[in-house]
Amino acid sequence: MSQFALYSPLSKWTKGDPPLSPFVYLSLGIDLSEHDGHILLSAQLMSPEEIDYAVAQLKTELDEFQVTAKKELQELREKMLKK
Repeated sequence: MSQFALYSPLSKWTKGDPPLSPFVYLSLGIDLSEHDGHILLSAQLMSPEEIDYAVAQLKTELDEFQVTAKKELQELREKMLKK
């Protein structure tokens, strides 16, 4: 279950579309729930070990996102800024 998602609104950009600087977004996954106005990134954490595990999972997902987002941004740059 991924807590984060890559949102790349320019992924469908083609030559002839208005020129824009390439960009991507980090967004929250759709499987998260809202509670009293808070977007929850974990289940209830009831021990230090559960907190450590949840935070480690988020860090891992963010590291994966970093690689994916950089790759997507590079692909957009190559597609959109190519002469």
